[in-house]
Amino acid sequence: MNLRYNTYHTFEKDGSYYLFDNERLISCIIEKRVYDALINNDSSLLTENEIHMFEAFRSKNIFFVDKPQDRYSFPKYNMVIISMALFHGCNLKCKYCFADAGDNFKGEQRGFTENSINAAIDFLLKDPYFAKNDYYRINLVSGGEPLLNKHLFRQFIELAFARFEKAKKHLYIWFSTNGTLLSEEDLLFISKYNVGYGISIDGDKMANDKLRVYSNGAGTYDDIVHNIQKIQNSTLVPKRLKELWGLMVYTRDNIDLLDNITHLNHLGFSTVQMRFVRSNDEALVLNKKEATNRLLEFIAIIFQRAIEGDVSLLRVICNDNDYIGKVIKRIITQTRTEVRCGAGSYMFSFAADGNIYPCDCFVGNPYYVMGSFYKGISSEQHKRYSDLSVNNRKKCKNCWAKYACGGDCYHNSYLKHGDLLVPDDTYCDMMLQVIECIIAYINQYRMMDRDSYNAFCKFLQVRNRMSRK
Repeated sequence: MNLRYNTYHTFEKDGSYYLFDNERLISCIIEKRVYDALINNDSSLLTENEIHMFEAFRSKNIFFVDKPQDRYSFPKYNMVIISMALFHGCNLKCKYCFADAGDNFKGEQRGFTENSINAAIDFLLKDPYFAKNDYYRINLVSGGEPLLNKHLFRQFIELAFARFEKAKKHLYIWFSTNGTLLSEEDLLFISKYNVGYGISIDGDKMANDKLRVYSNGAGTYDDIVHNIQKIQNSTLVPKRLKELWGLMVYTRDNIDLLDNITHLNHLGFSTVQMRFVRSNDEALVLNKKEATNRLLEFIAIIFQRAIEGDVSLLRVICNDNDYIGKVIKRIITQTRTEVRCGAGSYMFSFAADGNIYPCDCFVGNPYYVMGSFYKGISSEQHKRYSDLSVNNRKKCKNCWAKYACGGDCYHNSYLKHGDLLVPDDTYCDMMLQVIECIIAYINQYRMMDRDSYNAFCKFLQVRNRMSRK
C-alpha cells in the first residue's frame, strides 16, 4: 500500500506519535512503528490488520485521500456582522491601540447622529446585498469607547431595535467597553434589549496597568475592578450580565498567560478571548521563542488540569475569538475553516462619516474604503474580499494546518507585508507548534478521561448553539 499522501500529518511529541487528517481534522495516537511506516512510506512495517484498516480509511477519504478538494462548502449563515464606533474617541490611551484612541479616523464627523444612525440602518435594510439577510449583529467597537457618550449609546440601541423589529429582522447588539465608565445603570438599560458586552482588561494589576492607561499615563485596573465588583454585588443586574466576557491583548508586558487568565477567571470572567498584539512596535511585539514556549506551557497545563477534573480554564478560552480556544474547538468538533474571518464578505465596519471598511482595523485607511452607507458599496471593492481562502494564500495553500488555522489575521498580514494574503512568518511558525500541541493533548485527554472529554464536547456544542442566537 502506498502511504505517501499529503492529506495527513505525522509528528512526535513527548515520546508519543500522532496522525492528523489535514482535511477533516481527525487525529489519533499511533505506535512508533506505524509512524516510521508512514514517514518512510514502508508498508512492510505494518501488520496485515493495519494495512486493511488504512485501506478502509482511504475508501472513506480519511487520512489517505487520492484527490483532496481545494474548496469546501462551509455552513453559510444568513447573516451580516457590522462593527462600528458610535464615537471615534476614547478616554484611554492604550499602548497597542490599533485605532490610536480613535485618532486613526480622520473624518470631521467624530460621532454618529440620529440622521447617520438612520442612514446606516436604511442601508442595511434596503441595500440588495444586505437586505436579503435575516440575522444582523452590530458590534459597537472600532476604536471608540461606546460609553463615552451614554446618551448616544442609548439612542442608538433604542432606535436600532425599533427599526429592525418593524422590519421583522433579528438584531443582536454587542459592545466592547474598557470598563472604566461601566455602571449598574448601563447594564439595567441593556438588559431590556438582550444586548451583550465584553470588558477589555489585560490581566492582573501589574500587567494591565503597563498597557491600558488613561491619557495621563495612570493605570486603569482599580477603576475597572471597582466597577466589576459593583456589578457582581448588585441585586438588580441579571445573572446573564454578571457572566463576564473578557478581552485580553497578549504582549511582552503580560506574557504569563496562565497567571493572567487565571486572575481574570477569579475576577468573575467566565470567558476570555486572548489575541496577539498587532503592531510593528518592537517594545510590544512578542519574542517568538518565549511567546511560543509560554503558549505551549499554557496549553499543557490547562489540558492536564482537565484530565485531573478541572475544566474551568479550558472552558474560559474555548470560544470563537480566542487565538488558542478557537483552534481547540475546531479540532475537537472537527470543524474546518478556509478563512481567517468574514472581513469584507459578511463582516464590515461602518465609520461615522459613512465610509465602509472590511473590518475595524482598517478604519481610516483610504485604500480599504469599500464604499459608504450613503451611496453603497463598490462592486469592484467588494470583489477584493469575495475569496480570502487559505487556498488563495500562497504560503497557506500547501500547509498541513491550514484548515485548523484559517490563516493569519488580514490586518496583521497587511502590517507585516503590506498584503492581506501574505501571512506573518512569526505567526505561522508559532501556530504550527501550537496546533501540534493541541492535537497531542486533545488525544491524551480523550484517552485518559473519556467521560470528561465527552462532557466537554457537549459543552462546546451548547456554546455553539448559544453563539448562533
